[in-house]
Amino acid sequence: MIEAICALLSGCSIVLSRQVNGYLTKYSTPTFSTFMNYLTGLLTSIPLFIVSLFMYQQKITVAPIVSQPAVLLGGILSVINVFLLTILVNRISPVRLTLITFIAQIISGMIFDALFLHMFSIRKIIGCAIVIVGMFINNYGDHLHIRLVKKNLTVE
Repeated sequence: MIEAICALLSGCSIVLSRQVNGYLTKYSTPTFSTFMNYLTGLLTSIPLFIVSLFMYQQKITVAPIVSQPAVLLGGILSVINVFLLTILVNRISPVRLTLITFIAQIISGMIFDALFLHMFSIRKIIGCAIVIVGMFINNYGDHLHIRLVKKNLTVE
């Protein structure tokens, strides 16, 4: 149950962060907005990290990072992701952007699973296809609704 709550809170914080970054981009640049996102995250993470060190009393080693520098690619990809989402947030509705991000995460997850873990699942492809079709249906419905509203406004 705690996992579901954490996932829900994480999803909400991602959408909220994306919207705040988009708002900040209106008054500055995407680069500055991305920098502020990571600075705020760093300033929030440090106290939480220190508290978790005392709570769980674990030793921190840098050996995994030194032996596998590819682990740092996650940070680089994260910066690129936040930068692109900061640019797109003012151009695409929040629901649509969340769906596109979700689909991109599923597709990239399937690619990584296939390449690095040698796991391939037809169920993941079918699920992703269902979400993509649902997004297109939703998009078509939005356009159809807009056309009907414009048609009704011009007829009257």
